[in-house]
Amino acid sequence: FFSAKGGCIECHFLDVQPVAGVNQDFSLAAFSLWDHNIRIWDVVAQQDKRLLKGHDDVIHSVRFDVDGKRLLSASRDFTARIWSLEDSEAAPLVFRKHTGSVNDAAFLPLQEKIITGSDDGKAIIWDIANQKPVLTMEHNRPILKVEINSASTRVLTWADDATAILWDTVQGKNLATLKSSGAEVLVVHFSPD
Repeated sequence: FFSAKGGCIECHFLDVQPVAGVNQDFSLAAFSLWDHNIRIWDVVAQQDKRLLKGHDDVIHSVRFDVDGKRLLSASRDFTARIWSLEDSEAAPLVFRKHTGSVNDAAFLPLQEKIITGSDDGKAIIWDIANQKPVLTMEHNRPILKVEINSASTRVLTWADDATAILWDTVQGKNLATLKSSGAEVLVVHFSPD
């Protein structure tokens, strides 16, 4: 913040980035800018469609499900939430067990499950219907991102030390530990097969 005459009055460091996601047919976009809300943007009508309120802290990720009817968000408030985009009156489903910021969350393709990754070093696979953990995988470092293969049989978590772990999603077994040669890992994707 600067005074009218110039000069810094109060300085802040923003340690978060805005997040955004689009549905599969690119008709809806979701984004959050440093606040605790998510805006749903109708790309076709070029206007705000809805404002989702409920998180108590900064939102780290947003992802649509395959049919675009639900949105999954992960937040620094230690929770992930699933929002119905068809029923504006429906309360979001809240997934609460992590003891640190939830940095990323994703739907498991073709299953009614999600996965969350947290600063507490855990990745949790959740059953959506009962909002209960099904499987917990210990990375032992703050997990920044999670990625799932198309068959939902493998998940990759990567941490703040450039280490990625490939997991079996049935037993939670560590299948491989991948270490970058000093470079930070920013993005990882599975091939379509």
